[in-house]
Amino acid sequence: MMAVMELDLLRTYVAVARTGSLNQAAVDLHLSQASVSRRLRRLEAGMGVELFRRRDGRSLELTEAGERALDPCLELLADAERHWEQVRASVTSEREQLTIAIGALISALPAAAETAERFRRLHPRVDLRVVEVKDHREALDDVLSGAVDLAINGLPGDAPLELIETVPMFPVCLHVIVPHDHRFARSERVPLAELAQERLAVLDGGSAQAAVVEAAERAGVTIRFAQRCDQSMTLFALLSAGQALPLVYAGLGLPSGPLGEELRSVPLDVDDATVTVAGYWRRRRPPSAAARTLVELGRELAERLAQR
Repeated sequence: MMAVMELDLLRTYVAVARTGSLNQAAVDLHLSQASVSRRLRRLEAGMGVELFRRRDGRSLELTEAGERALDPCLELLADAERHWEQVRASVTSEREQLTIAIGALISALPAAAETAERFRRLHPRVDLRVVEVKDHREALDDVLSGAVDLAINGLPGDAPLELIETVPMFPVCLHVIVPHDHRFARSERVPLAELAQERLAVLDGGSAQAAVVEAAERAGVTIRFAQRCDQSMTLFALLSAGQALPLVYAGLGLPSGPLGEELRSVPLDVDDATVTVAGYWRRRRPPSAAARTLVELGRELAERLAQR
């Protein structure tokens, strides 16, 4: 029987199955490509089957056995995570652990702190852990692997909807964030050609970066990023210092608060760039009452902001 420590082999297999690439799986797992290859070989040896077809210069493809193994492995990983949380709760006065993945900008908004405080008052015995993700794919992978109980984010276009349950929350689109005295501050929408004249900052590898680059290519505009950041708060630090304007997904503008009531969130003049933020989880791993409360609080907050 595979030891508990061998769950890492299953996590590696799932990462390669999702990305189709040893290199990308290595980046996602913070391992070397050689380590990922060794883990796959160990897993295949232990199972007695080949899980992937290896073709030079092409993405890895799941074999028939690899396809059959994927859902049971995802379920096993989710069960292991759930049981571990139960063990932790048993030694921490039965406190419930709730782990959620949310988009980078959402975690930076003052409204996020307000929602978290309301949640704690309603569920005082729940320990809420927030994981900030850069893009929709990262959030989905965290849900499918069992790393988080719930995600509040957009969904990739190829999301396996048969595996997840979603609750739509609010729409977002591409925005540039500017000081109140910037030339864009009074604009209803900012054309890409004008945006290209500014020093811009994005989350490196995030959904907004990919969407802006794709839109610019369609429009025949070259967008150059002065800064690529790893953390959302770095975007706002650069804005405060007058070094760059952040590009983000946002929906309702920035409310007054710690980020500065003098900021403006202005949508870009880009077609087909709207994304619906949803709360979602694995169908085979229904969320707790506390998780559903968190989704409802987020929906209520979005409705209140829309009425301002």
